[in-house]
Amino acid sequence: MADDRADEIMRHFDVVAERLESQISVVAEGHSFLVNKLEVVDQHIADVRRELHSEIQVLADGQGVLRDEIETFRTEVAGEFSGLRSMIKFSYAKIDHPSALSRTRFCL
Repeated sequence: MADDRADEIMRHFDVVAERLESQISVVAEGHSFLVNKLEVVDQHIADVRRELHSEIQVLADGQGVLRDEIETFRTEVAGEFSGLRSMIKFSYAKIDHPSALSRTRFCL
């Protein structure tokens, strides 16, 4: 009887061991799949980072160009306003002159 019981325990152990091997195999396959998937995701993230870095560089370069254009525009506008101020001062200088004022009164 002891031998029968030992044989039964061995068979039971073999069945449990086979199930464990099967389950370990499934876990190993799942792990392998996840590792491969993570490698794909890591590569995708690296690609996106390179693209973003490239686009950020383009934006930074464009920002420099815009700053230069704005500075040129400011310089041009300042020059035009300076000329306009000179013309306004010249016009008011004529009006402020006393003889110009008296001539304007007689012409009306």
